[in-house]
Order: sequence, then C-alpha cells, then structure tokens
Amino acid sequence: MRLRPALGLALLLAGCALVPPERPPTTVVVAPVRFYLLPGEPRIYWLTGVQPEVFFLGGRYYLYRDPVWYRAPHYQGPWEAVPFWELPRALEGETPGRLKGRLPLRG
Repeated sequence: MRLRPALGLALLLAGCALVPPERPPTTVVVAPVRFYLLPGEPRIYWLTGVQPEVFFLGGRYYLYRDPVWYRAPHYQGPWEAVPFWELPRALEGETPGRLKGRLPLRG
C-alpha cells in the first residue's frame, strides 16, 4: 500500500504548472523627469517623464505592475519584486491611480 501515497503525490504534482517568473519591468524616460510631492504622510513623490509610472518613497523608487510592486535604487532600475512583508505600509493596497488621485485638481 505504499503505492497509494506516491500515486497521490504524482497526481498532485501533475496538476501543478511551473510558471517562470516574469522579467522585471524596464522604464523609459520620455521627457525631463520631475518629482511631484503627493499630499499626505509619509512623503511619496510621483515621477513624471518616466514610463511606466514610478514613485519615490524612503530613498527607493517603486513601480507597480499588477499585482506586484517593484523597487530599485534608481528610476531606471534595475527592478526587483518587493516581497509583501517588505512593502512600505504606505503602498499596501495602493495602485498608481489611487496615489495620483491625491493630487489636487488643476483649474
């Protein structure tokens, strides 16, 4: 009856798909880079002139590619995925659209 656990494990593993990790994102500077301070605490800056959108917080740059936040020492990378336990609290549950929604409307 040792075959039964081995068969169960083989069937379980057969249903698992191994997906290679996605390549880290790249950023492209499309205009002069400017930093805009978003209202509220802590101090989060939104960078314009960079695609995709980049934010600066606590000495690091952050980029969001659903559902993962990435960080880098420079806004042009190199980017690494941020484990959820290392993500700054200010970014938990946030998206670029929600962060930029803090900016006052220009009239």
